[in-house]
Amino acid sequence: EGKEHIRNLRAGIAALSGVSVKRMGGGLKLVSPITGRKYPMAFGVAADLADQIDRATE
Repeated sequence: EGKEHIRNLRAGIAALSGVSVKRMGGGLKLVSPITGRKYPMAFGVAADLADQIDRATE
C-alpha cells in the first residue's frame, strides 16, 4: 500500500499546475514549473500530504 500511495501522490501532484515530481533517495522533490525551484519532501510527509488531499477532495 505504501508504494502505491506514493505513486498516486506523484501522479496527483504532477497533474496539478504542471508541478513535476522527482524521486530522490529518501523522498521526493517537487519542481515548480514557473521558477524551476526544487522542494524536497520526505516520504512520510508526502504520504501525510496525500492523505490530506484525499480528505479535501471527498
